[in-house]
Amino acid sequence: MPETETDYTRRIGLAIVALGMLVYANTLNSEFVWDDASSILLHQSVQEPSSLPRLFKEDQHAYAGGQGNFYRPLLATSFMLDFWLSYSGPTIHESTRVTTELSPLIFHIDSIFWHCLAAFFLMLILRNFSAPVTIYAAVPMIYVLHPLHTEAVAYISGRADSMSAAFMFAGLYFATRKSKEGDTWLSGAIVLLCFSAALLSKESSFIFPALLTVAYFAYNKTCDQKWYPIQWAALAGTAIILSVYGFLRTGNRPLNFGSDTQPPDTSIIERVGETAQSFAYYLQLLFAPAHLHMERTLDNATLTTTAIGCLSLLVCLSVVGVALRRKQYRIFLAAAWFLLTWLPISGLFPLNAPMAEHWMYVPMGGFL
Repeated sequence: MPETETDYTRRIGLAIVALGMLVYANTLNSEFVWDDASSILLHQSVQEPSSLPRLFKEDQHAYAGGQGNFYRPLLATSFMLDFWLSYSGPTIHESTRVTTELSPLIFHIDSIFWHCLAAFFLMLILRNFSAPVTIYAAVPMIYVLHPLHTEAVAYISGRADSMSAAFMFAGLYFATRKSKEGDTWLSGAIVLLCFSAALLSKESSFIFPALLTVAYFAYNKTCDQKWYPIQWAALAGTAIILSVYGFLRTGNRPLNFGSDTQPPDTSIIERVGETAQSFAYYLQLLFAPAHLHMERTLDNATLTTTAIGCLSLLVCLSVVGVALRRKQYRIFLAAAWFLLTWLPISGLFPLNAPMAEHWMYVPMGGFL
């Protein structure tokens, strides 16, 4: 009996999980590092299941002696579940034993799971766009294996990237799948739930409505169909969710926690130059992911680096335009996806660092 598309999908999914576990098996014994202390070891709310509602009211680093203005309650909830599965002793509120006795094993397994889940939904998106089997099999496997994801997967607090990506990719999958007549509105509701979950996992997910717009456009063109009411409704829903989120996270409002650190005070001209430089370095890391580092600077960037970055950015923009003109909508979506999701981390807007490897987690989904 010949294999069906579902059989292929199942096999690819199992391969993704197997590859993910294999390549990150060496992280299972790694200890808690850096922000893991404030996000897990010292986080009283994470360690007490009865404090679950508080996770939706607190800064991610509320117990670190400062504020970072990170609102990631679903990330914290995943840490709470991992903590409950890993430890039954006294919490940090009762004893400091937890800082030395808590095992990071389940935390690492969970992080690998989210990484594999993101790759799996990336595969399903490609299948929705009728990509050849070789493409929708190879791309998620490259994605799950790419060394540039090491920071997001091996570092427990880096799970924010894979969680937000998994929810965003899931939203795009449900937005572009062929649904039965009665299921379209259910799919639309799931898209909104996925966007909400992504926002509650990491702030940079705010770009999802723009990505959804591009995905709907490309999908409709690929299928030679008109825009449907559910698509407009889903876009309106994401706009409303984003507006409410933005309202609560700005000004003197409950979810704007303030920050003890401020981004460097640089002019727009300096930021444009640094944006070009970081873009050049990001492309280099995508093609040749060597000498990876947790923290990166642009201290060694030159005028040549800036020129390469500017030229590369123009090439990427040209790919979007040419693909659109030639009606190559899968290529158009991929290039637009890469650029749209790169924009929030480009450096054009003030950030707490000039670049970071884990920031490329979602953009890479389009790049591949």
